[in-house]
Amino acid sequence: MNKFGAVIFLVCTLLSGVFVLGMMGSTERSTIPVDAVINDQTTYDESYSSYYTCTAYIGFTYSADGGDYEGSTVGSMKRSQSCLDEIKSYYSIDSEIRIYYWDDAPSDYTFNQESEDAAFLYGCCAAFFGILAVLGLVVTFSMGSPGSSSTTGGLSGRLKGFRGQTSKQIKPENEHYQTLPSQQHLSRDTKSKPRNRWKGDRMTQARIRNYDSILNRLNLKNRNLSNIKEAKGYVMTSGIMNQRETDKFFANSHVISTLGLLPDGELKSSSMSQSKPKENFWSQSKISTSKGSSDGSCGDISCSNSVDSFDFRCFDCRKRFCSQHRGKTFKCAACAN
Repeated sequence: MNKFGAVIFLVCTLLSGVFVLGMMGSTERSTIPVDAVINDQTTYDESYSSYYTCTAYIGFTYSADGGDYEGSTVGSMKRSQSCLDEIKSYYSIDSEIRIYYWDDAPSDYTFNQESEDAAFLYGCCAAFFGILAVLGLVVTFSMGSPGSSSTTGGLSGRLKGFRGQTSKQIKPENEHYQTLPSQQHLSRDTKSKPRNRWKGDRMTQARIRNYDSILNRLNLKNRNLSNIKEAKGYVMTSGIMNQRETDKFFANSHVISTLGLLPDGELKSSSMSQSKPKENFWSQSKISTSKGSSDGSCGDISCSNSVDSFDFRCFDCRKRFCSQHRGKTFKCAACAN
């Protein structure tokens, strides 16, 4: 049973009952028209402020239910020129105006035809709250209480089963549990021994699938990573794991074997292998080991020493210098100054 619907039902039922009682005790009230006569107590006034405003303070008398009653009202008009004579003729003394007095109180009057049917108003309010009470009753017995759910079929039932399977996959009962670091919720029980969720010797199929899912998500298999250090650097740039989680992730043997990684700082064996030189390699090679041919004399005007392609060459003037006159930097002394 829905508690919210029950509250709506009780409140609306109570209000509907109150309006029903009001309808039963109410009576219909209406107005009766009568012609009132303007008496000599009527006065007239005229003022000017950008235009003329004429006002008649009307006093009148009327007869109702065998008695005479008095009343008053105000009439006005605005014109671009003087309108005092016009308003005097419009509301002249001894002329008549139509008023309406209430049948149950002749001394009360109005200038419009009105009626007060209180019973009708009470009835409308009682019907409105009665409809709300019925809706609250339907909600009370057709919907469960907040926080509870009923077993249903169709899509909702299948989704319920899917949520159950998902929760079992994310939180297995075994000791080892691999998900993304942002999905981990470590136990805060100080009595239980901390568990290492990223490293272990027992590799179930569920754990292997979890590791493979993370590898595919980061696309690590297609990165051609050579060592663990390089792989850790790439994972840190993705922003999915911090340094501690990355170290634990790559401490797993399945991850290392799947990616074919080597310890930090080491290269693959293929890149480290060197071919053994042939026997008598230097004697059979056509590479010249003699000093290069002469390329002229030293670029210093006071020096006549010969230089070749192995001697110092200035970066600016492109001249070659002997070992005595070579520059201290990549420029000769003259260009450096």
